[in-house]
Amino acid sequence: MRNLPSLILMTFDLAVLLGSCSIWEQLGKGPSQQELSDFGRSPHFNKEQQVFENRRPKIL
Repeated sequence: MRNLPSLILMTFDLAVLLGSCSIWEQLGKGPSQQELSDFGRSPHFNKEQQVFENRRPKIL
């Protein structure tokens, strides 16, 4: 019975780890064509350099 809290904690940690694996494929992925076209409509998106620009560049 003394190991029950540890077992519960390890089970929870394993569940969290396995659940987070499902989002890994989305990380580091480039934007889709639909996302790029959506970005282009933003007034803060520089179409020439394909980057977003800070709307208040001197804030930091």
